[in-house]
Amino acid sequence: MKRLFLLLMIITSMGLCAQTQDEKIPFHPADQSLFVMPTAFTMPQGMHAITDVEVAIIQYSYAITNRTHLSAGTIFPINTEALESFSLGFKQNFVKLNSIESAFWGSYTIVHQVLSVGSVISLSKNNYSLHLGTGYIHSRKDDVDNLITMIGGKADVSKRVSLIAELDSYFELDSSESETALFMGVRLKGKNISWDLGGIRPVKDLSDSDLILIPFLKATFMF
Repeated sequence: MKRLFLLLMIITSMGLCAQTQDEKIPFHPADQSLFVMPTAFTMPQGMHAITDVEVAIIQYSYAITNRTHLSAGTIFPINTEALESFSLGFKQNFVKLNSIESAFWGSYTIVHQVLSVGSVISLSKNNYSLHLGTGYIHSRKDDVDNLITMIGGKADVSKRVSLIAELDSYFELDSSESETALFMGVRLKGKNISWDLGGIRPVKDLSDSDLILIPFLKATFMF
């Protein structure tokens, strides 16, 4: 796993020296992520996006340039404690070639003092895309460090429908604890809004015949 982490970091660092170009590639709502994994894609300058995950989590993003997103998110404020989840974030695309893009991202949860940073590489060709990412999460309050590895892909089966899958793993660096979750489903794409309909399957529970998928729903509105 350490080798994978180092490989991804080396590849993204090499991208800083690559010749970049700004091409007008069609961007659809929610292209900036899969289910929860960020992609290297960024919205056109001046665009806004509101994302609602499972109704409970709300995020707002704004593209200050063609390559830079700023964001803010929180759990739906059903009470004052929910507001403690308020986080600020960003994503910066630094490679934009014909078939490869790369970006780094970060977020900070103010009250809980949780810092997250990471990078992602997105490879795309025709109607398919593959995404590889890694990240680091530090909780200052709890003094816990986690490594994240992510791999996912999207395949367009029509102009308005895509199949999506991703595998996310979390490793606590100070212990042997780890969690891996499989996400899979479909994305219904409109001009201004996209819906992600799918399910989550904890990998540890694959032998549990009673559990099939935990429902997952996300909506992204771009304007």
